[in-house]
Amino acid sequence: MGKHGDPPNPRVFVCPKEWTRPNPGGPVEILPFLYLGSAYHAARRDMLDALGITALLNVSSDCPNHFEGHYQYKCIPVEDNHKADISSWFMEAIEYIDSVKECCGRVLVHCQAGISRSATICLAYLMMKKRVKLEEAFEFVKQRRSIISPNFSFMGQLLQFESQVLATSYAVEAVSPSGTLRDNSAGHCHPPWTRHLFCREISYLILVCLLFIVMF
Repeated sequence: MGKHGDPPNPRVFVCPKEWTRPNPGGPVEILPFLYLGSAYHAARRDMLDALGITALLNVSSDCPNHFEGHYQYKCIPVEDNHKADISSWFMEAIEYIDSVKECCGRVLVHCQAGISRSATICLAYLMMKKRVKLEEAFEFVKQRRSIISPNFSFMGQLLQFESQVLATSYAVEAVSPSGTLRDNSAGHCHPPWTRHLFCREISYLILVCLLFIVMF
């Protein structure tokens, strides 16, 4: 369904589950060359062309690539469940995004709903390239797409990735972690509720881990 309740174009196939979700506008800009969205957005060539998108990173195993003759595509076939090892794809995804950037292109990272899998990839990219902690990256992306919510397993993998990133000097940009993302979002302050939501995600992750330990 579109933003105003319009039925999906019958000539364009979109993942069926996506039709049941409200579409909060178009893809959102995370960085000038990096956009985050859903399968609905990936099926809208008018949106993609309007934003100057040249490549798509499809973080799903069931959403089709609609316009392979028009855009560059890369697929990361990950399911949105607690068994999925999305972190094993982080570096490949980051390198792909960088390759699009180096060609002066723009990439849309999407999954089915643009909530968990694709958001996780965008968070990993920010953490690696901007040398920031998960909390700051989470607040930055949440400010732009409020419905993001990586599943608890993905949050755990992001926390592990955070420790790896901050323990090395692998990142290209030698800038101070503090203020890096804030400087790029002039005029955007992080409202208190974004920090509350991040804390809730982490609290839920800890609770699930404790329950798992008790049960097994």
